Formats: sequence, structure tokens, C-alpha cells
Amino acid sequence: MSTQKEATTAFVDWARRNAVRLDRIEDKGGPADPVDDSDLAPLKAMVGDARIVALGESTHHTHEFLALRERLVRYLVERLGFTTIMLEVMHPGANPIDDYVAQGLGSAKAALVAANIRMWRNRESVRILEWARAHNLKAAPGQEVRFTGPDMIAPGEGMRLILDQIELDAGTKARLYELSSGFDTDPRDDQLFYNRRSDEERALLHATFDQVLATLRASGPRPGQSTADHLALLDQAIVVTQALDAARIGATDGWIAAWPARDVAMGANAIRMVEADPGRKVVIMASNRHVAAIQPAGDAVVPMGAFLREHFGDAYLVIGGSFGEGHFDPPLYGATTIPRNAQDTMDQRIADLESGPLLLDIRATAADPAPAYVRQPRPLQSSGLLDHTAAPAATYDIIVHLDRLTNAGQLIEEPMDLDYAVVDANRPALRAKTAP
Repeated sequence: MSTQKEATTAFVDWARRNAVRLDRIEDKGGPADPVDDSDLAPLKAMVGDARIVALGESTHHTHEFLALRERLVRYLVERLGFTTIMLEVMHPGANPIDDYVAQGLGSAKAALVAANIRMWRNRESVRILEWARAHNLKAAPGQEVRFTGPDMIAPGEGMRLILDQIELDAGTKARLYELSSGFDTDPRDDQLFYNRRSDEERALLHATFDQVLATLRASGPRPGQSTADHLALLDQAIVVTQALDAARIGATDGWIAAWPARDVAMGANAIRMVEADPGRKVVIMASNRHVAAIQPAGDAVVPMGAFLREHFGDAYLVIGGSFGEGHFDPPLYGATTIPRNAQDTMDQRIADLESGPLLLDIRATAADPAPAYVRQPRPLQSSGLLDHTAAPAATYDIIVHLDRLTNAGQLIEEPMDLDYAVVDANRPALRAKTAP
């Protein structure tokens, strides 16, 4: 039986033979300029017949992951016919990002700021949107890129869209409009706002939107309403009830206990959206933790990706991110430094190749089967699964590796308190700290 050291050495040797080394992380020039993507050509065979490709990243708010994602998305769209981009945190339905990409309304920067999604609010995402807009201006009918998302957090706008289209007495509708404003920012802020609501206010929220969802599911379009508009309103009702149900869990057991509900919702929403338009091929951009194809050992969260793998099988392909070292200081998390060899992980062993950015297909092949190293459970440090153990080959299909991460170019420098105790206000010892 080989020792762990021998298994690790065998993996590094195998990775050195099989890694696809990329020429660069990012392309220069304008969004409509032609690019040389010949180094990405092996990706075509890796993707194969996959209908959904998930692009994971080890951590949000870093320049290198966002820049390389632009190259990967552009290749998937221009060469392989993918046309729908789903972004973590974005909801199904209308959104300012898609309004810009599809119709040219406003600017890419204004769209990202208006969407109020911190993880995409950076100059790297501006480039992705400007390229998508340039692509759409010359795309053949049916080949335009559209942006949407499977998420359910910050549902305030969806609440108001629903309230605009249902019959309620004026006083109740005004009260619900007022309450909706507390669900506009972030899941932490949403949870704290919900925790501070009275039992009567919570009951009003749940009763109203649960009834709307039940009615929409039981009925077709109203007179004068198109099927598309009916389905769009149904999507909004689903998202709102998902978010409120998660908030109810968080108010009882703490915000962290509500985390599994988010991935359940994202999985259900992504499946529904893909099945609603079977002709489209979809790219999902989210953290490794959300796109992972299995539930890590000891983790209460079944990731969105596990639901997608169960439903779509091999038509769901996961490209997980890894990196060797990094220093970044995003407004969401604060200064973070991860040195080389902080832990003995697959990420660090790939970094031992010292080859720059690369793609590595870790699925077994007849020509050169992947070593046992990737089929055995092991810590996945710097892979979005910190403090968790999983078999890399069951978690991801392909690895995209970057040597070093630096900070993304933030459009708005906005620090944020990530003290989990603040949103676990239901715990008796913390109630006094979080009382208004």
C-alpha cells in the first residue's frame, strides 16, 4: 500500500502531465475586440455535451478569478453556444444587469450598482457586462446572452412587484410596502430586520405571500396577462416565500441554521429555470461551496450543485477554483492573507507545479486515469470548502487554478460587519445586544 507521500507525489506527477496551461488570466483591449482564445481550446472536449457549466471560485472579490471567468464565459458563449449566465445572489426575473446587457439601458457600472450585489460590484464585472452587451449587438437571433440568477436573498423588490399586482386593502398594502424595505440589502441585514419584527408583522408577511404563491400555482394568467408575465410573477412569489421561510428558521435557531435553506432554494430555482427553456445552455457563476456536486462530510448544507448533479447527471459540469496564495482586502471580508502551504491540500499540490494559470480535468480517463489521490476524502483548503473534507473528483470535474490572488477593483468601497452574533439575535444572551 502506498504511503500518503507517495500518493501525493503520484498526483503531482499526473497533474504535471495533464494540466492545460493557460497563456494568461485576462484579455486586454475593448469588449468588442477579437481575442486569441486558442489556449482554451481543450475546454471544448472537457465540456462535451454538458448543458450547465458551473464556474466556481475559491473566494469572492478577487481580481484573478473574475478576470479569468471573463475569458471562460466568453469562450463558452462564443465557441460553445452558451447563452444564459446565472449569477449567485441574483434572483430570477427582471434585473438592471440584464436590462443593460439585453437592451443597452444605462451603463454596466450603473447596472451593477443598481443591482446592489456586493460580490459583482467591481471593475472586472463591468468588463464582463460590456463584453456581453457588445456580443448581443452582433449576435444572431436566439444567441443573445441573458443574465439572471437562482438566488433568494434580499427579496424586497420582489415583494413590491407582487404587491403592485394583487388586491389588498390600502392600509395592509402600505404596511407590507413598509416592511418590504427591510429586505433590500443582504441576508444578514434581512435576518436582523426579521428578528426585530413582531409576531403580528411576521404572520402578515407569511400569510400574504404564501397565499399569493398558492393562488398563482393554482391559476393561470389573469385576463389580459400573458403567460410569460404570469410565470415571472410566480417566480417572484417563489423567491419571496423561500426567503421568508429561511428567515423564520433563522429567527428560531440562528441565521447560520438557515444556511441550508438557501442552497435548497437555489437548486430548485436553477432546475426550474433550466427546464423552462431547454434550448438554452447555462453558465452558473457562484462560490465553490454552492456549485460543489456533493455534500462535504460534516457539513449541514447540501450545496446547490448536488441538486443539479442529481437532476441533470453529467449534463451538469463543475469547474472548481483553487489557488496557491493570496492577499486581498475586499470591503465585505476585510484584509485576508493566505500563504503558500498553509495546509496540505490539493490546492497547494497543484501550486507545486508553479505553472501559472491552468485547467486540470480530474475525472478518470482511459488514457491516463486520475490517481486515487483525487478520489479519496481530503481537506479542500482555499476551495470554498474550508474546514470540510470531500473527495475532489466527486466534488468537481475540472479545476481552474491560479497561483496568486489580489483584490478586485471595487466600484464602491463599503465596509461591512460580518459579526455572526448580530444576526443570531434570537439567542437569549444576544437579545440585549441587538435590540433596537
